[in-house]
Amino acid sequence: MNKEILEKYAKLLLVVGLGFKDGQCLEIFGEPEHMDIIDELEEQAYKMGAPFVLINVTSPRSSVNYTNYRKNKYLGYLPKYSVTERDEKIKEHWARIYFCDTQDNKVLAEVDSKKALKLSKALKDFKKPMGDAVNVFMQVPHTIALYPTKKWAATLLNKEPNDKTLKEAWEVLIPILKLDQPDPVKAWKDVMKKRDKQAKILTDFKPETIHFKSRNTDLFIGINYNAHWGSAYEAAFDGRKMLVNIPSDEIFTTPNCNKTEGYVTITKPVDVLGKPVVGAVFEFERGKIVHYKADQNEKQLDLLFKADPRSRYLGEVALVDFFSEINQTNLIFNEILIDENASCHIALGDGYPSMLHDIDISKKKILEQNGCNIADHHIDFMIGAKDMDVTILKESKLYPGSTDIKRIMLNGRILI
Repeated sequence: MNKEILEKYAKLLLVVGLGFKDGQCLEIFGEPEHMDIIDELEEQAYKMGAPFVLINVTSPRSSVNYTNYRKNKYLGYLPKYSVTERDEKIKEHWARIYFCDTQDNKVLAEVDSKKALKLSKALKDFKKPMGDAVNVFMQVPHTIALYPTKKWAATLLNKEPNDKTLKEAWEVLIPILKLDQPDPVKAWKDVMKKRDKQAKILTDFKPETIHFKSRNTDLFIGINYNAHWGSAYEAAFDGRKMLVNIPSDEIFTTPNCNKTEGYVTITKPVDVLGKPVVGAVFEFERGKIVHYKADQNEKQLDLLFKADPRSRYLGEVALVDFFSEINQTNLIFNEILIDENASCHIALGDGYPSMLHDIDISKKKILEQNGCNIADHHIDFMIGAKDMDVTILKESKLYPGSTDIKRIMLNGRILI
């Protein structure tokens, strides 16, 4: 990729993605084929005043080796310095940029799903402080981004993995990332201003229920009174704004995980424990998935629900216009970062405590009382469709016994 695009992208990730500031250390996670953008990010970060930039580069094959071939007795092993390093990064509010696994995502299908679950449980206590710092208390500014590689481009476009295919993939992604704009930073800030306005409308309405209805879906999801809706343009611990996913086109909240009823059809493939689940249908009663099926890799759902029973409950509900720029490509990106922003979606598993206001989100018991699901996983499932209608409902204060209703989506298009 040429220097101009690389520089635009790096500045976008630092300025909009992180709200990066002088004196902040930066950690970058990626793969060997991401080095062009990593080098550019390192340069720009130092120019912006980073005291230190730490680069973590691993290959997808490393995930297979790390999971499949270690002896079970060593699954939970970490060197002692890992804890000190983790705690110092939290204390100093290091910023983080993650690049999605795109060098060869087919390799990840080789991961032993059962062993991956054991590994996840073994490392749960170690990962929790950083997970909370990143996703709950927003102490670590962060963003997740995409950088295409030849093999990923080949999978996306169903072509040979070569320079031409990679160029074609960039032609798809550049407008989605707004790198074709004279000022991508301003373009993204304008988009997120609109998303935040939509989120405020939903928050101010204080819906008790959101209803998704299409030919293959009829789903009612309960929403807490103190739940706020938001975009991915979130506030960090010090008030700075950070766009935690680039690209992003969603508005979302944490639902009451005990109040989901009906059935929903999943409209795009979803990676579950390393394998794509296709054509899934979930039926909910009192918040819980009581029946489910899938056209492909249904056994992955069996594994997930057995290992993590709380994954039968919701942790997120999100609205995305069916006519979003991402969805209009008619491509399956096989990367949840992009695919979830092409469609309305729900997430099974862990909820976002930060979306529940006026409560002590540090206490598990209070989160549970407020319907915030606490689970080991958070997996997004796309449910959007061209005929999707969405309404929000609450009991009327003016006319007891009646319901205030507001339609917020008609035939896949957001109305607010």
